[in-house]
Amino acid sequence: NYEQFLQAFSHVDGGLRVYYSVKSNFESIVLKTLASMGCGAEISGAMDMELAKRAGMKPSQVVFDGPCKTTEDIEAALDWGVHIINIESLTEAREIDRIAGKRGIKLKVGLRIDPVLSKPYYDKVIATYRKKFGVPIDQAEEVGAQINALPNLQLVGIMTHIGSQVFHPNRYVATVEKIFGLVGALKNLDDEGRAKAAA
Repeated sequence: NYEQFLQAFSHVDGGLRVYYSVKSNFESIVLKTLASMGCGAEISGAMDMELAKRAGMKPSQVVFDGPCKTTEDIEAALDWGVHIINIESLTEAREIDRIAGKRGIKLKVGLRIDPVLSKPYYDKVIATYRKKFGVPIDQAEEVGAQINALPNLQLVGIMTHIGSQVFHPNRYVATVEKIFGLVGALKNLDDEGRAKAAA
């Protein structure tokens, strides 16, 4: 499946990296096999981090997501040297900036976006779903500017999670269409979080 996924996106300019969600199946043989094939890991806490290490994942191939990062987990991720941490809020951004500052590093971060699609049926079963994942897209440009202005963080990307049990690709297409404009706006920010002057 990993090889088929890579082949399906082989035309992507600049190549494609895949980060396997450790929490979805953390059997050691699965993680070790993926690591041996060059796959990266997406972790959401200390246990995932330890399992990725044991599987032979390189920190440069690890991204750290999740709405409940502890200070201890953030410190461990920075000390290990993870590739990127995806931020959920300005509060979290300021905490990560503080920790990075203590270590004297400029940390690459992403911003988790809620594309604010109409929710499928499962939000009626999981009441917290509507509030759980990232910054609403209509607030993302302002939040991104404030993150980029923090002295120890560099905003380099965005990510999104639209939920589980997605049965039709139209939801992914709608998400991509909504975030294209946001990507352009965030690329136009300078290091102080201001929009660059038009050439």
